[in-house]
Amino acid sequence: MKEKINQAMLALAEWTVRWRIPIVLLVAVLTIFLGYYGAKIKVDANIINSLPDTDPAAKLYKEIGEKYQGNTTGIIILKTDNIFRTDVLEDIRDITDSLMSMKGITQVTSLTNIIDIRTSEWGMEVGRLVDEYDLPDSPDELARLRDRVFSKDMYRGIIVSEDSTTTAIIATYSPDVPEDSISQAIKDVVSKIPLRHNEKIYYGGMPFMMLDTSNIIFNDLKVLLPITTLIIILILALGFRSVRGVVLPLLNVGIAIVWTLGLIVITGHKLTMISDTIPGILLALGSAYTIHVLNRLNEIELSDRQKALVRAMAFITIPVFLAYITTAFGFTSFIFGSYLKMIRDYGIFTAIGITFSFLLAIFFTPAVISLFSAYRSKFARRPQDTRFVNRVLVPMSIGVTRHPRRVITVWGILTLILAIGIFFIHRQVDMVNYFRKGSQARVAQELLDAKLGGASPIYMVFDGDVQDPVFLKKMFDTEKYMKQHSQYVSYTFSVADLIAQMNDAMGEGYRIPDDRAKIEQLWMMIEGEDVMAQLVSPDMDEAVIQARFAKVDTKAYQDFVKLMDDYIQRNSSEKIKISITGLPHIYTHLDHSLIVSQYSSLTIAIILMLIIVSLTLWSLRCGLMAIIPLAVTIAISYGFMGYMGIPLNVATVLVASITLGVGIDYAVHIVSHYRSYRDSGLEPIEALRETIRTSGNAIFINLIAVAAGFFIFIFSKLVPLNQFAILMSLSMLVAGLSAVTLLPAIIYITEAKNPKNIQQ
Repeated sequence: MKEKINQAMLALAEWTVRWRIPIVLLVAVLTIFLGYYGAKIKVDANIINSLPDTDPAAKLYKEIGEKYQGNTTGIIILKTDNIFRTDVLEDIRDITDSLMSMKGITQVTSLTNIIDIRTSEWGMEVGRLVDEYDLPDSPDELARLRDRVFSKDMYRGIIVSEDSTTTAIIATYSPDVPEDSISQAIKDVVSKIPLRHNEKIYYGGMPFMMLDTSNIIFNDLKVLLPITTLIIILILALGFRSVRGVVLPLLNVGIAIVWTLGLIVITGHKLTMISDTIPGILLALGSAYTIHVLNRLNEIELSDRQKALVRAMAFITIPVFLAYITTAFGFTSFIFGSYLKMIRDYGIFTAIGITFSFLLAIFFTPAVISLFSAYRSKFARRPQDTRFVNRVLVPMSIGVTRHPRRVITVWGILTLILAIGIFFIHRQVDMVNYFRKGSQARVAQELLDAKLGGASPIYMVFDGDVQDPVFLKKMFDTEKYMKQHSQYVSYTFSVADLIAQMNDAMGEGYRIPDDRAKIEQLWMMIEGEDVMAQLVSPDMDEAVIQARFAKVDTKAYQDFVKLMDDYIQRNSSEKIKISITGLPHIYTHLDHSLIVSQYSSLTIAIILMLIIVSLTLWSLRCGLMAIIPLAVTIAISYGFMGYMGIPLNVATVLVASITLGVGIDYAVHIVSHYRSYRDSGLEPIEALRETIRTSGNAIFINLIAVAAGFFIFIFSKLVPLNQFAILMSLSMLVAGLSAVTLLPAIIYITEAKNPKNIQQ
């Protein structure tokens, strides 16, 4: 069987060399074609879109947006010494009017245009809190406005902070326009308005955070990717000491990145906060296959360069294929094990990119070498001739084979100590924590939480006859119930509120009238108001309570969701059906999905790795041995995560499965090379030492390149990517070290006494 496989690999290598010109031309044509589309790549930073369309919270959230003129609100925050000044009110009015004239904004609510219900000399009056054409300009008028604002819950601490220093202008987006383009347009419009009192402007709410995220993602691609490239160039130059050793790996991964981005656009997908890392990951991981090809080529000494190339490819294709298939399946585990679409798409396109890198390494690299490159450049050195091999790998190989039990003991103690940290891991899903402290998005959210009742929307939907007193009383009672839990809810507003306010202005108390005819009379007073389109459905069979969550806290989200789900279960009926959605429910679903994604993808990845490695190496024992260093790596990495307080989030949830998929490469190369040296007649000790010397060189070049590729994201302005970078860099270093020390020690103890086991 082995002989047949070897012959097939030899034939494949000969075919590649023979058809080198068509291969190079085909790659060039595909690169131009896919590069054209790749240049059109866009970003989708909306985390809500990551939930499946069948998710009840996400589905209802989107339906509310479509039915009630949008559910996405951007908040412009003005901060100054005193909001109740005529010049500040003029600035608020100018911003409000400018936003109202913008395409894509359905409603704007601010201090200068908000609805107000009051008692007048003619009875009850529905109008505006202030007349924007006749703003208060005397101390008495401004004082009366201040008193009016602070007398009503719907203004105090919601539109204007209780210390009078901060106010909110709330813009509701149309559901059929791109949120990032509207958010950017708002910033552009507001920045051009001359402020009379030099107020500080902040932009808060989900759409502005998504815009900031999109800008960071594009900045990462423009800045961090070139830096990653330079670092990997340096690593490759030091590792290979040849132009070919630098150019070919980078050329391959550059083409793979272009192809992958082009495919993302062609299939109608966009970059997300997670898939932002795909180019960097491909740059780091994709170079591994070409590195192993070049490393093997440097080991063969033949005067005929074509024969040397064919022999090198015939030997290395199987190990590189094993490394590729395990890595690809590591990313594929996200397709079957993740609840979030962004993680599934990330798994799909990273696996495709890895496939492109593998195919280019096996076909394009030898084709280019055969066409343009000499067998070995004058600067190339064999791995065993390098200073690193002589000073590090040779002593390491001797130490591992002389003291295998000590090696295993040290790794065991280290793993046990760090694994305890796993119990300290916590989860974090709220978007504000994606930004660094002091960033504009973080400061804006902190202002909203501290002074303006937060920015996380909640929507309670009531199905039934909206003018029925029983229906409106149920809404009214629900609002009172929510307000009782002020640690969660800072603000509620509904048509029931308006009816109760009008009833109060008529001198009959702040309550819902018992008589339907009275409700219909009051309804006529507000029927033409713009706000009604956001509170009541056109068919009058559904109404919404709009509320805000008071703070950003994952545990508080979970407690609130449980509280309201219990309330809905007790109060829903056939006549009045109640449902709820909003960011607390969406974040809670995201939080649950992290657990599901972590366990599912990790379990699937481990099973796939074990099956694939066992089948390809024709040995369950080899498969189990290859998994051990990876299990140690994951335990150490996640223990470090717990000790350092790094949370499980949409980025760090990827670490374990990626580590399995990437780190297994190192184990596969160690086992494959050991078997090859044993087949050539070397004794177990010598075979292990030669394996560490030769395979270890390629592994260390690769792990340093991969770790550096991940680590560069430490400079991203997105905190989850910083945390992901730290964990993945650590994981790669641990995976590489355990592969060249722990795995050989295990092989020596379990296999050296019975060499047939490893040769099966």
